Amino acid sequence: TITLVPSRDEGRVKAVKLIFDLWVNQDLTILGICKKLNKMGVRHYGDLWKPTAVRGILSNPVYTGTLTFNRRKRG
Repeated sequence: TITLVPSRDEGRVKAVKLIFDLWVNQDLTILGICKKLNKMGVRHYGDLWKPTAVRGILSNPVYTGTLTFNRRKRG
């Protein structure tokens, strides 16, 4: 059994919740989300938010509660 546990850093948890809220309820673009987070002073590991970071969170199935296994590719 695998149990997903949220980060102990409440700031990161709030940032992810805010990203999904802005994406779903306020219909902002990825760039719009970055601008809003940066304007609010929310930081991503001490740096400004970039579209690749927001896109990575929105496209990662783990953030929606979907567990995935064996998705690594070997070349």
